[in-house]
Amino acid sequence: MRRYGLILLACVALSACSQAVPEQTPDWQGRLPTRVPTPTPTATPFAISAEAYYELGLERQRRGDREAAERFFTWALERDPDFAPAHVSLGSLALAEGELDKALQETEAALEIEPLAKAYVLRGEVLRYWGRSEEALKAYERAVTLDPSLWDETFSSRWQAARAEDTGEALEHLAAGFAERNAEDPLRFYYQGWASFKAGRHEEAIVLLTRGVEASGAETALFWYLLGRGYVEIEAWEEAIVSLETARDMLERQDTSLEIHTGMPVTDLFTALGQAYLGAYRCGDAEAMLAYAISVGAPEAELGDDLERARICPTATPISFATATPSGQ
Repeated sequence: MRRYGLILLACVALSACSQAVPEQTPDWQGRLPTRVPTPTPTATPFAISAEAYYELGLERQRRGDREAAERFFTWALERDPDFAPAHVSLGSLALAEGELDKALQETEAALEIEPLAKAYVLRGEVLRYWGRSEEALKAYERAVTLDPSLWDETFSSRWQAARAEDTGEALEHLAAGFAERNAEDPLRFYYQGWASFKAGRHEEAIVLLTRGVEASGAETALFWYLLGRGYVEIEAWEEAIVSLETARDMLERQDTSLEIHTGMPVTDLFTALGQAYLGAYRCGDAEAMLAYAISVGAPEAELGDDLERARICPTATPISFATATPSGQ
């Protein structure tokens, strides 16, 4: 019994001690380094400007990669919807694919943002392909006014539009500008000569084209052909025949200069030669030339009357009304 009392007393004492002394946290545990929480990663877009996308598009375009170029130009506009040059470049790609509606749409989008000279050039190209030559000329002129450095770049297109419009004033303006900028280029005589021809000054055209023959060197089919056309207009048949036959000989020797003036050099040359033979009453030659011209693409509806005349024309001695000769004498 006494032993039981001692044990109970010891238990009570131990219990009192445990309640009097609170449990202590080890000193080393409170000084453990704490790890900084790792932030949750978020997607950050790669910062690239519209200009950078545009330059990448131009590089791909120079390489001939149309799809990549179009993609970069589109991204440039997504980056900056007011980046007008990208609209112009997209329009140029569309024009190259024959997508004229889309090309004009991109052009107008660019011009709504700012009056870019290149956008006016593109507008001129689209309008020219549509046959709206007068409007095309106005667009080209606006482009050159904004950026005079585009004069040479747009000259060929403006010349074609002026020829299609068939206005002597526009042709003479362009011819004079070309001659001023290219004083040593024989082609100045072509442009000035054709402008004079279309203005009805045929003798003046003959003089200018004769100077072109003298200045152009080996490849002169262009000048001989137009010289022959000038002689036809003044009914100088023999001189016309000599000029056109010379052009034909050069064409057969692979002279390609006539392509500057026409996309159908053989057709146009044999048509003119047939008409010159007809004027000189060389009926058999005229019939052969006109029939050949029709066979290679000349419109039969336009040459049918001449061909019929060649088949029934009498033989006569032609009269020359020439006021100038190919040699310029």
